[in-house]
Amino acid sequence: MHSAINLKQLQHNDSLDKMMTQETQLTTHECKELLLKLHEKLERLELRVKALENPQLMYKPPHSQSYMKISEALDDLYEKIRMMGKYVN
Repeated sequence: MHSAINLKQLQHNDSLDKMMTQETQLTTHECKELLLKLHEKLERLELRVKALENPQLMYKPPHSQSYMKISEALDDLYEKIRMMGKYVN
């Protein structure tokens, strides 16, 4: 009788081991998917942070559909004022 209980216990333990192995594999697969998603998200965030390191202020002139860099807008204004000064003098 004692050996019959041990045999049943061993069979039960073996069954539990197989179930735990399947759960572990599933968990490992889920962890790998999660790590991949987190890695991709981290890469996107790194790109955004890198873009913030060199900000570019943009300006949309009145009645325009597009934006331009503030530095370009100031250069254009400076050039127009300089040209106007030539006509005044």
